[in-house]
Amino acid sequence: MLGSAMRSFGGRFGRALSACRSEPTCDHRRTIWNEFNASHANGSNNSNSAGGEHDSFYDSTVQEYAMKPIQVLTLRQMLEFGYKAQTDKAKQLKSARYVQTELPRRLARRLMDLQLLPYIVVTNPHIRRVYDAYYHAFQTLRVQPP
Repeated sequence: MLGSAMRSFGGRFGRALSACRSEPTCDHRRTIWNEFNASHANGSNNSNSAGGEHDSFYDSTVQEYAMKPIQVLTLRQMLEFGYKAQTDKAKQLKSARYVQTELPRRLARRLMDLQLLPYIVVTNPHIRRVYDAYYHAFQTLRVQPP
């Protein structure tokens, strides 16, 4: 049952990515967030509307990072690498660089998943706070030099 749920989840994301590849700006997934942001522009729920800041939803870097391939690791690979990295400083640095390059890609995929949610879900301020936290983490990790 879990396997079928994961396949359907992956299929939904794959279709979303292929749709975004065919459309340069992927506007169909932005409509919902635009309506939500416009209706809450004067409220305190939208932290990006204050001060004339650019809405994070229009940031195409999220789409660019989400389309980059991710490197899949097994639990065994992580345990073996972690065991060796306990004493080897070079392996610790390599591990940190891996996380720094991989985490923004994975965060971008979660951001795109949030952007694909139905309108009724997007109107929930708790979902918006989660989106903003993910976006802030994505931007923080993305701008740091390797």
